[in-house]
Amino acid sequence: MNVQEVIVRFAREGTPDDVELDPTRTYLVSINGGPRSVFRSPWTQIVLEERIASLRNTSEDKPDMKALKQIGRELGEAVYRIHGLPALLQAGTTVYWQLDYPELARIPWELTTTDQPPYRHLLLQDIAFVRCVPAAIPDRPVEWPTGRNEKLRLLFAWSEGAGNEVPHEIHLKSLERICKDYDVYFTAAEVSDLQALQHLCSSERFHFCHLLAHGARTKNGEWGLRFRSEIASGERIARTLIAGGTSPALVTVSACDSANEMNNSFSSVAYYLHVYGIPLVLASQFRLRKNLSSTSTARVYEELLGGGDVFGIVSRLRQQLAPADNEAWANEVLYSRYRQEVLEGFSVVARQQAALRRARSIAKNSSENIEAAIGALENESKKLLELVMKLENRRPRDREALAETYGLLGSLRRRIAERRADPPDQEELRSSLAYYEKGFRADANSHFCGINVVHLCLRLGEQEKADEFIPRVRYAAENDARQEDNFWAYASAGDLEVYAGRAKEAAECYREFVRAVEKQPSDKDAKHDIFQSSYGPLQQILKQFSETDFPRLHQAAKVVLVVLDSAISRHSESSGKNQ
Repeated sequence: MNVQEVIVRFAREGTPDDVELDPTRTYLVSINGGPRSVFRSPWTQIVLEERIASLRNTSEDKPDMKALKQIGRELGEAVYRIHGLPALLQAGTTVYWQLDYPELARIPWELTTTDQPPYRHLLLQDIAFVRCVPAAIPDRPVEWPTGRNEKLRLLFAWSEGAGNEVPHEIHLKSLERICKDYDVYFTAAEVSDLQALQHLCSSERFHFCHLLAHGARTKNGEWGLRFRSEIASGERIARTLIAGGTSPALVTVSACDSANEMNNSFSSVAYYLHVYGIPLVLASQFRLRKNLSSTSTARVYEELLGGGDVFGIVSRLRQQLAPADNEAWANEVLYSRYRQEVLEGFSVVARQQAALRRARSIAKNSSENIEAAIGALENESKKLLELVMKLENRRPRDREALAETYGLLGSLRRRIAERRADPPDQEELRSSLAYYEKGFRADANSHFCGINVVHLCLRLGEQEKADEFIPRVRYAAENDARQEDNFWAYASAGDLEVYAGRAKEAAECYREFVRAVEKQPSDKDAKHDIFQSSYGPLQQILKQFSETDFPRLHQAAKVVLVVLDSAISRHSESSGKNQ
């Protein structure tokens, strides 16, 4: 997670549009709203076009690090003259370039180096550069999709024609696999024009959208994307993507020059997607190699759907591509209306939910290789352990987030133990129990951790310890349910009644659970999945506890399953899913 945020804002005299770069033009620059300094472009517009042309990968003389350093050095010398900025360019910093004038978006800020030998590229030093431009329409509230109580959806749309083929098969295969791994609803379609794209975006909400096409010039000279039946500008594409009344949180564009204003057009696809309503846009400022388009797309969505830090993803991608010693690492440009402080809270939930979705995906795929499944769960555990370290060091401490993360670690350890052996090794179950206990100690209101402590104590034959936790968990669950109408609190209370063998009380708790879920604004698919995710653990309880030794527990669990069966059946019909 980045540790510092720097906002760089420019001001100049004259009209806001259609001004070419000129070394004699002065821009007044403020850093984080402080005193103004001065910036001047190191190039005229023509000279910059010549520099960028050398990076377009169009000849046998492929651009190399020497060419990148030359541009970065010239730009770095200009950037380092901005008073107060050099001292802030430290590792872990996110720099927001507030580009209120279109000509400034033509500058390849991402190539900036330090102004002294060895002229290191700043983006290889864990410094994230993010662009932002003025919005032409009112911004919607910033809500990063985390996957909590909603089904995440990704749209992959591509277009091609004879002589204008794109590598959609490779993109499709990668995105399909990643969405399956993280239980994300995936739609892929070849679209011939914007009308076809609008039909997709109006039919359901997509949180993420990946576009694959060739860049081309529209009739009025703007730079856009080539669809089979038309060439569309960034503005028209943006209006199409938000036609359904909601905006994707992120649009990635795999197209040459999609983040660059080609030949004085002052209208890149990324720039106008951002201006007209897309809060986060990732695109390319040079020509895009086909192999790079597929590998970078896979890396971005692997980390993104896995709950990774949004801004850090691009910095890590650059570092992974840098050893190739060419322009590829500097190609990606990120436009964002999200601020680091806003995303920080969302990113914790996103990481937690990604681990949960990955675990559920593995559980659904019973044919998956056991060792591969365990490896995937171990990988998610490592991510959660990193998150625990950050949460432990954060002040003030977020007890709820810490408890949730410890609880998910306990869940993954239990799943690993159950995958590895049947019955699972008791010491591995105790490792899972220890994480749940840490979670409950971090936040005594975490009935999620508490109910799992009770469950594992009973499985391990530790009745006395279970009896110690039961009243504490009941208090936490009932208190949470009363104050927030939290549906998971009703489920925890219901599970306590199942363990107590009180069938009538367990069924009533789960009826409250169903009612609370149905009152949520979540979509139908999400509600169906919530009911389904409650059904599975109860089935497991019937297998894990002998009916001979726990007859009343079995009776209570079976009554609850009838309640959930009814809810799942209703929501299967309304969501179009099969049980």
